Amino acid sequence: MIFGLVKLLLRVGLGLSLALGIYLGLIWYQVTRLDDAGLRAALSRPLMLVQVTPQGLGLAECNCNRTLRDDEIPLMVRDALVATEDRRFFDHGGVDPIALVRAAATGFAEGGSTLTQQLAKSALTGDYDLIQRKIHEAMFAWRIESLYSKDDILRLYLSRVRFGSIRGVPVFGLRDAAEVYFGVEPADLSLAQSALLVGMLKATTTYQPIEHPQAAAGRALTVVNLMRRAGHIPASLRVDIAAALPDGPRKRPARDRFIEDHLLAEFRELGFDSKPGWYRIVTSLDPIAQYQARLVVEGEMSERRASGARRAALVTLDREGRIVALYGGRDYGRSTFNIATQGERQAASTAKLATYLAALEARWQVDYAVQDSRDALTGPFEPRNADDRYLGSIRMDQCLAQSRNVCTMFLAQDVGMRRISEMAARLGMVAKGTPGSSVVLGAAETTLLRNTAAYSSLTAGGRVPHPRAIRAVLGAFGRVHFGAPPERSRAVASPTSIDAMRRMLRMAVTEGTGRNADFVGGRAFGKTGTSQENRDAWFIGFTADDLTTGVWIGPAEGKTMRGISGGDLPARIFSRYNRNLVERFRDYSEGAPSLSR
Repeated sequence: MIFGLVKLLLRVGLGLSLALGIYLGLIWYQVTRLDDAGLRAALSRPLMLVQVTPQGLGLAECNCNRTLRDDEIPLMVRDALVATEDRRFFDHGGVDPIALVRAAATGFAEGGSTLTQQLAKSALTGDYDLIQRKIHEAMFAWRIESLYSKDDILRLYLSRVRFGSIRGVPVFGLRDAAEVYFGVEPADLSLAQSALLVGMLKATTTYQPIEHPQAAAGRALTVVNLMRRAGHIPASLRVDIAAALPDGPRKRPARDRFIEDHLLAEFRELGFDSKPGWYRIVTSLDPIAQYQARLVVEGEMSERRASGARRAALVTLDREGRIVALYGGRDYGRSTFNIATQGERQAASTAKLATYLAALEARWQVDYAVQDSRDALTGPFEPRNADDRYLGSIRMDQCLAQSRNVCTMFLAQDVGMRRISEMAARLGMVAKGTPGSSVVLGAAETTLLRNTAAYSSLTAGGRVPHPRAIRAVLGAFGRVHFGAPPERSRAVASPTSIDAMRRMLRMAVTEGTGRNADFVGGRAFGKTGTSQENRDAWFIGFTADDLTTGVWIGPAEGKTMRGISGGDLPARIFSRYNRNLVERFRDYSEGAPSLSR
């Protein structure tokens, strides 16, 4: 009898252990479906939280702020955070067993999550069913601890965490919180201000210092006392928290509505807007590149206002076709129109890519002679050169480098308009069936994003990407619902033609109209473009690091610009922007957050 009971208990125990092992194994499989590159992106790249209801898209919040540098985090903030939220942070491996047991004894009323687990919850798992989420959090925390140092985890946490909201707009990260609540840089926060911010983390609405100053002050005092107990500050030090309480926001929370709109458009394109639930959108956008794009574009534009330049857009794609930076406009309040993705503009001489690539595919060589003479043209088209000079017989690569229209038309008439039309369509510049003459003359319209993707093909063996800013879509508990790299077309040209085209675009920068695009520390390849009456000025090119950037400059609607050509302001923006990024991206080779096999 007893032997039978023991045998039964052993079988039950074995069965339960097996079931638990299978359950944990399935969770580990889900946790590891997001590979290391995807996990790093979720923790350091802009992240968007989206709610889908049966009625459609609901809440959408985006943390598009750049990650903090180590020198931006004051020691007192770090000490306050660890003393308050995770006293054994530097001793555990992502999960604190002691805190977990204590929390379990109180029915998890005290939480028990480490800072690493809180980071996983914020970026990956969301706030769902407690027990299952805790298991996912713990497993993600172990992965995070294996990828990052403790200092890096603190930096990522303080860049990701939400510090309440102002008039419904969330405040993400220590940098934005310091500027919004106190009007200072993070490094300039006082002890009292640091305590108020760290105090908010227990309940960001309850302890928001502008709306609930008394509760916030009480919580900040608790933070200060915990710092005293941990030995971070002297017991005798007086901290005037009341004097530090803000009476109102010092600035609006950082937000980029152009980015948010584009991410939601991609989210709909992927079909998730019809599937109710909470989602986290992991993006390929790089916060530093975003910051530099805005800094450089707006800085250069402000210096050239007298020229009539009023609108600007910039797009950067990596070698995989992912969107690294997207600047679609300056003032969303005045216009929600994203020039980079929605603006159909005349491609001008940037469309010459299709003509010359078609010529190379038709067995033309870069040193073949073309005629830069209007007398050599046949048919109804009579283009003029911008300088109204005609050089007679010149090399094909010189014709492109100097962006000469007449010899380009001569070349096009030999190659055939149909071939050029087909090449432009394969490159994704224009719709299928667009007249080749419209492409050659630069009158065909395209968006900056499509045009940049066409040039990006030259960094990927001639395969044109379908650009995307979404790297992955995560659902409950960090499950990967989408994680495929951007789609690419078949190669539009042979490797020989692609190599020759790259060499010609390098010549356009070193000897031609794109001289202003070159920069110290890197090598630029690209093409200028200027439409009639200077209504559009372009520079589109790529670097030796295979980052492709397109810049478009234009006047106010219905106006023209004075003295602005593609080789001027757009090329200068390209140069300055890439000079700032080249070191950061020299070894840029992250893969997509793929589904592990």
